[in-house]
Amino acid sequence: DFERAVSLCAAVGDALSRQEYLIDFFAAGPVLHHLTSGRSLAYVDQVLDILACVQPSPEEPFTDLEPEINEHLAQITTLVCLFLDWDETRQNFVRRLREQGASLKVIVVRDEKCTFDPAAEGGPEPIAVISATDFAGVDLL
Repeated sequence: DFERAVSLCAAVGDALSRQEYLIDFFAAGPVLHHLTSGRSLAYVDQVLDILACVQPSPEEPFTDLEPEINEHLAQITTLVCLFLDWDETRQNFVRRLREQGASLKVIVVRDEKCTFDPAAEGGPEPIAVISATDFAGVDLL
């Protein structure tokens, strides 16, 4: 799941960087990475360099991630969140971002059943769940 999520993140970053979007890229694990890319500020190669360093973490990264995102939220129009599960922590994180007016696309990369049912989420957009069997054929954006 982790490696598929990293691959998906690389694909999303590549697709957005080719369309002249300004991207704030956050990658959370044992270390929090933040890169602003697009419009000649940085290139997809730098995103790939960060993704090559990202490691899975047994601890939740949200205590570091959320303040960093909140600091830049006024300049961010849409967040694409890639998670490895849908649980109370992620549900609350997404809820707080939506309460602040953020537009979100939430994708869960997971083969097993999620802790919480993403289909039960009452957000404006359904949460996409991508397993190994449907990973290659899903239109994500």
